[in-house]
Amino acid sequence: MTKLAPRPVLRDMAAADLRAVMTIERSAFDEPWPESAFSGLLARGDALHTVATAGKTGCVVGYSVTLVQGRLAQLANLAVAEGARRRGLGRRLAREAVAASALRGARRIFLEVREGNVPALTLYEELGFEALSVRPDYYSNPSEDAIVLARTTGPPRPHESS
Repeated sequence: MTKLAPRPVLRDMAAADLRAVMTIERSAFDEPWPESAFSGLLARGDALHTVATAGKTGCVVGYSVTLVQGRLAQLANLAVAEGARRRGLGRRLAREAVAASALRGARRIFLEVREGNVPALTLYEELGFEALSVRPDYYSNPSEDAIVLARTTGPPRPHESS
């Protein structure tokens, strides 16, 4: 089990983080992104890539990747190490993605979530995301629909949870 410092530090992802990011990615998703996707995104100017580090060694315990193009952003990937889940880190990474997208000029942020990923759907709804549509059979292994969610990147609304 990964022990967390009182408050993990969020910082930009670096190439040196990819090994830890890939370990989390492979454990979190049935269809993990290849390492080449992450390394390619590190070179893109429209990509925001954040890692959460904990402990004295600064081990990576979570990450997010957001693409910003004009007034639209997509939270393309977010995961937290198994031992660091259910402690608010996913919420913090998602909030950071929204805020950083706004600073880059995005007015709305979108994401897709597996229909059966109830914890993620609950989190995003608590953060003010609303379901827009369904993408049938978006995921494979196993086949599952994706729920497309979106929200504005403005300040938090009163009904959003902390």
